[in-house]
Amino acid sequence: QKNLSIIKFSFFIKKLGFCVDQLGNAYVLNVEDGSCIWKIAPGEWETKETNGFRKILPVKDEKAVLITKKGIFYIDWKKQQLIREMKNDAEEDFLSERDRDGACCTVSGMNLAIANVHYLWVYDLESGECQLKSQYDQEKYSSDQANAIAFDEKAENVFLAFGNEWEYAEPSASESKEGVLKIRISTGEKSRVATEKAKKICAVSENQMAVLHMECINEDEIIDHGGMSAVQAKYWITLYDTEEGKKQWSSVPYTVSGYTIPETLLLRDMEINGELKKVLVVSAKDRIQLIDAENGTVIREGIFREDIVNVVQADKRRLLVAYYLTHINEVIDTKTILY
Repeated sequence: QKNLSIIKFSFFIKKLGFCVDQLGNAYVLNVEDGSCIWKIAPGEWETKETNGFRKILPVKDEKAVLITKKGIFYIDWKKQQLIREMKNDAEEDFLSERDRDGACCTVSGMNLAIANVHYLWVYDLESGECQLKSQYDQEKYSSDQANAIAFDEKAENVFLAFGNEWEYAEPSASESKEGVLKIRISTGEKSRVATEKAKKICAVSENQMAVLHMECINEDEIIDHGGMSAVQAKYWITLYDTEEGKKQWSSVPYTVSGYTIPETLLLRDMEINGELKKVLVVSAKDRIQLIDAENGTVIREGIFREDIVNVVQADKRRLLVAYYLTHINEVIDTKTILY
């Protein structure tokens, strides 16, 4: 078993966990017993990559994508075979140093989207072709690292979530950097879906996007103390019609406080009271909620003893929760009342 202080899980698929550690090694782990099925270190086999892997994303079968500062490697991890390599021709890295978790990369089918502070790239992994390289509007977005990235259901559009916890600038100066930006892959056309601070996003259906919004309650106090005060933030989920930009429902907001507030947002098919439902799994700091994606109703909620750094689905009835300080994994059942 690996110490979860150095591992951030990307995905769980068919009882396999995909993750990287702080040394840049990538792993495929057996979820059931914690054993390591496969591992690659920087510089091994055909990749000849020494920068360290920042992210591993499963694609299909035994295929995956490894991402470094300057390269994208489409691999068959079981055969230990490099299928295709895509290099970054820009001066800056694929993933910004501010994006410590590799949050700004995602896979949908055979499409990969990846973003840094200035650019968005979309690649077709089958052909290796770069379908889109789009630069953000410098005035509106160049100073902000996006918080999250997602495709829509048909992988025709890419969505980026923006919004810092607090801003030194006047509200009028920072207002344009908040919300959700929609970019059409075929044309590069940009439009805005939401205008409030957005921390996480995920597609719910063809024209629906769930957004985890936040509002800093004590922004003036933080600025007065030079950023040394704990953030008090209000969180809620809103479901948007991505074609019209209209809100379809919003969940009841709740408030958490902390110097750092880790967040997660997932859409999963889960068994709730014997019925299979589309469920939004959302966590902020030490609090977790299971929300009915159809109407925004809170199905289950609870508070954990430590900050939650990651939540992944173990099976139709269970979630695997990783804590921040003790690095404990805990499996929770959707039938239970969380504590």
